[in-house]
Amino acid sequence: VPTPAPAGPLPPTPPPIAVPTASANTPVATAPSRPFLSTSCLLAIVGGLAVIALGVCVLVAVLVGLYMTNSSVFGWLGSTAAMAPTAPALPTPSAAVTTELRQQVEAIAQTAQLREDGLGAATYSPDSQLIAVAVGKVVQLRDAETLALRQSLNGHLGDVSALVFSPDGTILASGAQDDPVVRLWNVRNGREVLQLQGHEDWIRSLAFSPDGRLLASGSADRTIRIWDVARGETLVVLRGHTDLLGNVTFSPDGRRLASASRDGTVRLWDVVSGQQIDTFRFTAPVDTQSNTPFWMTGIAFSPDGRQIAAGSINGNVYLLDAETGNVQRELRGHDGWVVIRGVAYSPDGRLLASASLDGSVRLWNPVNGVEREVLRQRGLRLLGLSWSPDGSRILSSSDMGGNLAIWDVASAQIVQSFQITQGVVTGVHYSPDGKLLVASGANGAVRVHVLESGRTLNLDGGAATNDYIECISNNEVVAISEAGEIVVIDLTNRRPNEMLDGMNGFPLNLAVSPDRSLIAVGNERGEIYLWETASRTYLRRLDGLSGPVYTLAFSADNAYLAAATNQPADAPQIAVWELARGGNPQILRGHNGPIAKLVFSGTLLLSASSDGSLRMRDVAHGYAEVLQMSLPADRGWMTSVAITPNGKVLVAGTISGYLGFYNISNGELLREIDLASGAVLDLAITPDGRQLAVSTRDEGILLFDLSSVR
Repeated sequence: VPTPAPAGPLPPTPPPIAVPTASANTPVATAPSRPFLSTSCLLAIVGGLAVIALGVCVLVAVLVGLYMTNSSVFGWLGSTAAMAPTAPALPTPSAAVTTELRQQVEAIAQTAQLREDGLGAATYSPDSQLIAVAVGKVVQLRDAETLALRQSLNGHLGDVSALVFSPDGTILASGAQDDPVVRLWNVRNGREVLQLQGHEDWIRSLAFSPDGRLLASGSADRTIRIWDVARGETLVVLRGHTDLLGNVTFSPDGRRLASASRDGTVRLWDVVSGQQIDTFRFTAPVDTQSNTPFWMTGIAFSPDGRQIAAGSINGNVYLLDAETGNVQRELRGHDGWVVIRGVAYSPDGRLLASASLDGSVRLWNPVNGVEREVLRQRGLRLLGLSWSPDGSRILSSSDMGGNLAIWDVASAQIVQSFQITQGVVTGVHYSPDGKLLVASGANGAVRVHVLESGRTLNLDGGAATNDYIECISNNEVVAISEAGEIVVIDLTNRRPNEMLDGMNGFPLNLAVSPDRSLIAVGNERGEIYLWETASRTYLRRLDGLSGPVYTLAFSADNAYLAAATNQPADAPQIAVWELARGGNPQILRGHNGPIAKLVFSGTLLLSASSDGSLRMRDVAHGYAEVLQMSLPADRGWMTSVAITPNGKVLVAGTISGYLGFYNISNGELLREIDLASGAVLDLAITPDGRQLAVSTRDEGILLFDLSSVR
């Protein structure tokens, strides 16, 4: 079963949180006044919350995948400070207790999956009237100006992976994962006119010849087929690549075809004979980690046919002589893979655009290789780009953001952004009664899932940080708005939205105490602000953290509040306040990579970091470290952790997509599940401990039954 391409490596140090400049407060819209959980309300509620375009610090690294090398298994540690108090040893469970707990954990089973269709490729039609967009297994045709839906083309068996219009704009060709068939559609009436069958695996790329008579298809079967479009027949099969195809492109005269592949080569073919042109050769540099050439991805001919631009997973774009394959320029700037549909010349050939998993579109001068502009919206990975036929605009699509963005090339500004799907879910939170699951997207889109009925409430946005919305009751949420407001939203619409006053600076993250009586919000200055939930009364400000607040956690009894900053990234800091006592916080150090999550279990504070470790400190006994955990190198690092309400089991999700269940008494691994889902982004357990929600990069939200853990 094909899976989305891995997101690829990023630098070990995630970018800092980007703090927006001051802006005028914008009112938060309220949804139509309808009873909560009524059918009409659940079908579509557009709630308050404007979206903020913040950088997401550790979150970005989690989304794109970052693997660290660490030692294996847990280890018992004494206090690292010579005079630090020694915490009492954690109780050693008996063999019988351990066996029973292991049996309980083995009974945990996945019960449901909550997943929206993913956003895929997008491309302009030759007349600039339409945009074709892949959304799951469906191809949507949208108005290029308004982005209003014109038609939906159904028929593919898997998620649509490739789209291309014929030069005259009358035919759209599409290919999909789990589907070896290329489908041709009549653009005017939306009907399927032809199926091209012959490939043995799914379709990765498509290209029409300049005269529209031929179609080239690159497949996971490692071959390229040239089709006669009118007759639907294969004219020639191009064989030679030894790994999956990247993109394919015809020369402007239609006589040659260039192809990129995971085998690290760019190859040039004679279209009529199907033979590889031996005078052209290019192989990517060798990846020292794998000792194989870097995979090649996107590819394009210049409009004059004299140059080929080819992208790679090393983030570089190579400008090649179209006759020999010699490298003319090497364009460096991207921090992530250049994607398959991420290399394209402007129609006049004066600019080259490249799109990357680092979330940017870069514009280059293809003659001298100078970078002209960087177009970046939120830093969420891009799947591709398309030039408008007049060269004035660029269309980009992001699967993680779930949105299309249209850029004005001259001003380098977004002129239109359109949300099509939620995108990747970065945060999950349960209501106190466990009946609602609030899922927050990396783009700020929020879905409130009513678990018993399967219905969904839609809230348009929230600040795109790792924790920007939580439940404060069974029908209320608190969230951060684009204008820097802390907003309480009544999901029943019986009361208008309420703003919490008293905060200075820009809010980045929030947390609600386990009993829902307190709200804490951290800002870019390292300040924490507290409110009483019931009265919405501002209580006080907590100082002492040295940088922007990345994550917050309350202890179960509200006695402690912990906050972490990841500046500097190689020396993050945790501050812990005793709320009843006040005063300066206890500062904790020790991690040498950004902190991804803080969570309390009784008086034990757990911190998970991208340095590969999880540290457990007893805040009631001098903050002594009682346990440290490291994962095997192939598991990467823990991106999120949660504790069952009975305090017995630690659940941890990893960057590599594994879910681990540990005996919190001694750190013993009780069970591990390979979710095959991409990175785990967040975890949440219902207050009664009966259900676990796991948000993943590629598979949406997975729900597990925890009722066996007693």
